[in-house]
Amino acid sequence: MTPVFLLAAVAALLNVFSTRLGRVADRVDLLSAEWQREAADTEFLSAQLDRLRRRSRYLDWAVVFATIGGAATCFAAAGVCLGTLLEQEFRVAVFGFFGTALLCTIIALPKVAAAMALTVLAYNLTRVMNIVGTKPLMAAIVA
Repeated sequence: MTPVFLLAAVAALLNVFSTRLGRVADRVDLLSAEWQREAADTEFLSAQLDRLRRRSRYLDWAVVFATIGGAATCFAAAGVCLGTLLEQEFRVAVFGFFGTALLCTIIALPKVAAAMALTVLAYNLTRVMNIVGTKPLMAAIVA
C-alpha cells in the first residue's frame, strides 16, 4: 500500500508545481504586455523576466523529477500486484522502482524551494521598488 500513498503525494506535488508554473506564465504575460506598451523601465522588466525564466526552469525540472517519481511509483505498485497474482518475487524490481520514486521526489523538492526563494526575492524587490522608486533602486544596484 505504501506506493499508493506515495503516488497520491506525488500527484499533490505535481498539482502544486503546475499551479506555480501557471502563476509564472501569467506574470510573464503581464510583464511582456508592459514591455510592448513601453509602460515601465525596460531594465527592470528585463531583470524580472530573467528571474521568471529561472523560476520556470526550476519548476520545469521539479515537474520532470516528480513525474519520473510518479511513474516509478506506478511500476512499484504494479510489481507488487504482479508478484501477488503470479506468486513470484519481484522484491528487487519493487525496491528499485520505489527507491527511484523516492529519490526523484526528493530531488524535485529543492527545485521548488529554489523557485520559491526567487518568488520571495521578487516580492521583496517589488516592495522596495514601491517604497524607494525604480530609478533610485536601479542606481543602487548598478553602484
